[in-house]
Amino acid sequence: FFNTAKIIYSKINEPFKTLYNINLADALAKVPETGLTHAKTKVKKQKEKRESARQFKKSTEEQWEKVDCDTMLGTRQSFKQRDLQRKSLYFESQEEAKIRTNKRKALEEAGLRRKKRH
Repeated sequence: FFNTAKIIYSKINEPFKTLYNINLADALAKVPETGLTHAKTKVKKQKEKRESARQFKKSTEEQWEKVDCDTMLGTRQSFKQRDLQRKSLYFESQEEAKIRTNKRKALEEAGLRRKKRH
C-alpha cells in the first residue's frame, strides 16, 4: 500500500510541478478538506511549547498581582502589617530551622532518610 502510494505520487508530482510550479504535497497541504499539514520540526515544536509556557506564566503572574494587591487593600492593612504577617506565615525562624535540620540529620544517621547530595 505504502509503496503503491509512493509510486503514484512520484508519477503525478513531476507533471504537476511543471504545470503549476509547486509540489503536489504542498498543494494538498493548502487544501483544508484533505486534512494534510506539514510536519513541524523538533525546534519549532520546542519554540511553540516555550512560547505557550511564557504566555501562561505571564498571565498567571498578572492575575496574582491583581488579586494580591486587591486582597491586601481590601483588608485595610498597611503595607508594613501585611509584610509582617506574610513573613510570620511563610518564613521560619532560626530556631525552627535548627530544629528541622537536627531532626533531618538524626533521621539520616539512623538510616531512615536518604542523605542530601549537595
